[in-house]
Amino acid sequence: MHHEWCTTWAPYGHTDLLPTLFFEEFAQFLENLYKNGEPITLDDLPTPPDHNIMDIPLDKEISVVFAGALAFGLYFSTFLSCVRWFLFVDEGWKVRRNIRWPTVAMTVLIFGVNVVFLSWTLHWTMVKAWHAISNPGVPYQVPEWADIIWCTLPNCNVLLADIAAVDISPLITDHSACAKTMPLI
Repeated sequence: MHHEWCTTWAPYGHTDLLPTLFFEEFAQFLENLYKNGEPITLDDLPTPPDHNIMDIPLDKEISVVFAGALAFGLYFSTFLSCVRWFLFVDEGWKVRRNIRWPTVAMTVLIFGVNVVFLSWTLHWTMVKAWHAISNPGVPYQVPEWADIIWCTLPNCNVLLADIAAVDISPLITDHSACAKTMPLI
């Protein structure tokens, strides 16, 4: 019976909404649809539960931030070696004659966004931990504007990496127009 519900639902093109719905509500909705034979509209869909993206248990959040800080330590060492490679020749510490400043700037910008994101996450995790210690049993609600920043910073990194790929691609592909436009697509 469940398979009939899924095949009845899928032709209407709303398979991307399946994970966001509670199964019981979804099953009831499809059962009513199956019995009535009415077409599905978006207004008929049950609303997904209202929850914050950062609503994970505090102990798990602390372990995630700790692992992220360890990974950031590895990233920091690779960042330093990249900057050294961009600014100095391979033999010794002589400054390169032709430094690609846009690439260096993009690398430093990506690093800066990563530092801000890690600091931001660490700050709010410590605030939640302090709240849990000082107000046990009372859940802490992170402000909505903080969620916007949590979403924006990683997206900025993706855009900066795309810009860096467009900047570096002519070096690899000999100034090909296709290579310059491919990352933009």
